[in-house]
Amino acid sequence: MSLIETSEIFRDMEKNGNLDKKFYATLGRWKLKKETEVLEIIFSEDYLKSEENRRAFNYHWNNLKNQLPDYEERFKLILEFFTSEFAKKIIDSHERYKISSSYFNLSLNSSPNIGGVKYPSVKSDYLGYNLALLPEFLEENFELANVSLLEIDKKGKSTTVEIVNNVVDFGENLKNFTWENKDFN
Repeated sequence: MSLIETSEIFRDMEKNGNLDKKFYATLGRWKLKKETEVLEIIFSEDYLKSEENRRAFNYHWNNLKNQLPDYEERFKLILEFFTSEFAKKIIDSHERYKISSSYFNLSLNSSPNIGGVKYPSVKSDYLGYNLALLPEFLEENFELANVSLLEIDKKGKSTTVEIVNNVVDFGENLKNFTWENKDFN
């Protein structure tokens, strides 16, 4: 879980460093049922800040260079462009998603194994990533293993996270969860 993605408090630590705040977050854990394939959007200098992203970039870039050596520079420009479309810092309208959405749809049509997209997390300053999966792909390839309610207590620069409740039954079609502590408010 990335608190940077879900909470403004952790995005701007300079501004919120001494803030005291308690809030709750729900955390789900999914098990992979079988190997899957997602489109990785990793062709950006900004995205190479983390070692994991650098390894993924090198893997895909080396494969591309080996398969299509004559088109290396052309593909680099195209992939950098599409990566920038997935990593916009300012989204002021749903219209700004048209190019990234079209690229993802094109990828889905060209490879039936792809069921999602992994793209840079702008809010974490490219240190993390987001994963968007099609609902049918999630159902077919993943199984919900656990859901917990977390209490996050930030006091100045110190943060504690405590599990305060767990789902004991997911219900039919993952609806109507039954929580362990029914009295928790």
